[in-house]
Amino acid sequence: MLGKVLQYKYINRMIDTLIFKRIGVNVSRETFLTLDRYVELLKKWQKAINLISNSTLSDIYNRHILDSAQLYPYIVSKNNIGDLGSGAGFPGMILAILNKKCFISLIESDNRKCEFLSEIKRQCKVDNVEIINNRIEKLTDKNFDCLVSRALTSITNILTLSANIRGKNCEIVLLKGEKYKQELAIAKEKYILNTNIYDSITDNAGKIIVIQEVK
Repeated sequence: MLGKVLQYKYINRMIDTLIFKRIGVNVSRETFLTLDRYVELLKKWQKAINLISNSTLSDIYNRHILDSAQLYPYIVSKNNIGDLGSGAGFPGMILAILNKKCFISLIESDNRKCEFLSEIKRQCKVDNVEIINNRIEKLTDKNFDCLVSRALTSITNILTLSANIRGKNCEIVLLKGEKYKQELAIAKEKYILNTNIYDSITDNAGKIIVIQEVK
């Protein structure tokens, strides 16, 4: 039985490695161990606070880690990144683990989720993040060259909430579901946007929306 379990884990790890390579990331054994520790801690904390949907617990790698990791190519050249509504650390903490050269501010208003993020930072030794326990619209001392967000709120709300923290030429990288067209249409009633749209590799209906200019 143990042999079958190990074989199953090995096959899954090979599949994960191939997906990471498709994203453009070569993940070391050390990084995989860090991500495994992340999953262990998330499952432990999930018993006390609602970090992710319980229905996704059995598929954390695909539904959350790989889903977050696919933003890597769009932020790899950025240095100062803000993760809006970081929650359980998706996508910001994952991107920080994969790209040690960038610095990511995890912005989260929920105190307990910030405690979880602090525990991940400490135990997984993610030194290139800061955790900001505050509401996005209340921040006035930040100036990001890139913002990321996943499953937070509508595109219009994201643009409105982040107005004070977007630096000059700030790019906004969003993971969106099947209603992305409606959200973009509503946002364009208020803003002039320069956008590029890419397919998600983890969700057939999902899209990655890169907003390069907001007026």
